[in-house]
Amino acid sequence: SSQSIPVIVGHRPPPRSSRLNQIRDRCLVQVRLEHSRRTSTCLTTSTTSGPSFYILNPTSLAKPNAFQLLAADVNLFKPDIVVICESWLKKHHPDSMFSLAKYTLFRHDRTKRKGGGICVYVNCAFTVHQMPENARGNKFEMIWLRVETRNRMNFVLCCLYHPPTSSFTPYSAQDLTAEIDSVLHACSSRYPDHYFVITSDLNSLNLNNIATDHGLSQIVDKA
Repeated sequence: SSQSIPVIVGHRPPPRSSRLNQIRDRCLVQVRLEHSRRTSTCLTTSTTSGPSFYILNPTSLAKPNAFQLLAADVNLFKPDIVVICESWLKKHHPDSMFSLAKYTLFRHDRTKRKGGGICVYVNCAFTVHQMPENARGNKFEMIWLRVETRNRMNFVLCCLYHPPTSSFTPYSAQDLTAEIDSVLHACSSRYPDHYFVITSDLNSLNLNNIATDHGLSQIVDKA
């Protein structure tokens, strides 16, 4: 036997106006285009101010679209220094897969454990020297670079990732702060005319004593 299916019929009145039929004023602005006269393959940098930084924790550059989004941001903002915490890159990830035009790439991959790692992209207009402190082993996820700029605003750059307290680390927080303090003391003697910059994702690590001892100031106060 057949059974009827209940049907509800509405009597909603038609809309008075449709947004699709509205005619809007054009909001496009004509932009004047000019051919660049510069032939350098490097980004230009300011001669009066310090270098610009872009710092990101993407929780893996190797995941889908992460590097593409980074490249888009870098192309838009054109920072001098790009610091990536938690790159998650390993030895099977070649530099060629993560290179940015007009930047030099430096990496410190975490070994024997998942995640972590840091990498730094530096404007190729700068002269960069890897410091001997980078050869002390892979215990700390840290990169030390000495950067020379065209306006002689030279600086020592420390790029650091310290995992949350809930994660295992092969060192103590005291070991890490002692290492940073030791390198800063050595650099102060070797490069007395250099600035010092620490860019990092510290999580719960406290560097207040180091900042006080070495005259460092907190520049970024919000994310």
